Amino acid sequence: MKPKNLNKQKGSFVIELAFVLMFLCLLTLFTADIAMQLFTRAKLDRVSYSLVNVLKERTRFYDGNNTLTQHDYEQLYTIAGKLLPDTNYGVLIKSTVSKKDINTPSMASVKCSPVVINPALIPISSLTGVKFPVYQVTVCASFNSWFGKFTHGKNTFVIQSTSVMPGR
Repeated sequence: MKPKNLNKQKGSFVIELAFVLMFLCLLTLFTADIAMQLFTRAKLDRVSYSLVNVLKERTRFYDGNNTLTQHDYEQLYTIAGKLLPDTNYGVLIKSTVSKKDINTPSMASVKCSPVVINPALIPISSLTGVKFPVYQVTVCASFNSWFGKFTHGKNTFVIQSTSVMPGR
């Protein structure tokens, strides 16, 4: 004869397995979401570093002219678009040469938050005492997160990367 307790236990393994598998699926999706955020951040790091290097070499590429114009910004924005295909992005350029931010919100689909350049960190030439120009490029992109409601409070948020480089 079988004890009565074994009859009551039938199907409990399937229910426990369903809970465990559901938890493992959610954990896998959460890990994939975090990985996609890291991949997006790494892509933005590479793009901002590439753009700031183009700005740094302005004296070589633009006949010694190191001031930034709106046309220069549009060129860099176009380059960023080619490096970030299928991405809603924005670009913010700051320079100590022009003393103003160059940003066109009408072109950018995402608004970047500015990062302040600390004036004490601007390199000064030991021979002439002249401050080197410093260029800063911030690239940002909107990211749709599966678990953003729990981690950031909203499903879509902005990831940004900033690169700073002294000019020549």
